[in-house]
Amino acid sequence: RVYCHVFGSPIVGGRLFRDEVHSLPNLNLIRIERSTDPFVHLPESSINHHNGQNNSNNEKNASCTDWVHAGHCLRLMPTSSFTVTDESKRPVNVQLYRFDKDRPSSNFMKASLLSVNNLKKLKIGNEIKSYRKDLEKITSLKLSWVDSYHGELGKSS
Repeated sequence: RVYCHVFGSPIVGGRLFRDEVHSLPNLNLIRIERSTDPFVHLPESSINHHNGQNNSNNEKNASCTDWVHAGHCLRLMPTSSFTVTDESKRPVNVQLYRFDKDRPSSNFMKASLLSVNNLKKLKIGNEIKSYRKDLEKITSLKLSWVDSYHGELGKSS
């Protein structure tokens, strides 16, 4: 069995690629993404895969940009608690999504990618050290870990 854990990956293929990856019984693919990382939503697609709506008037053109993620998604969400001043003590919430089902999309990307200057000014947390720090905080702060997929509480994962 092959286990593949990918950190901060942009979207790498279309529906055919995703279907091929998901058909491999010996491959377990988990994407780890931070909620503040806009690059996990690139490249943009003309189809909104989170609600199944086509944002393009041209179906034929939309199929050319049909970008989707493959695998399950482990989403790290640093809390926005203003009461914690020490960044190393700021909790991190963790959600696990089965094949991106019900995974939230991000408006952060559109707001922050308007200019390159915005990327230089913001600490968006897309570097591997941000991912590492979040995972270390889960252990050091003894935060709870996920035991089931989002929307499937009580079911075995």
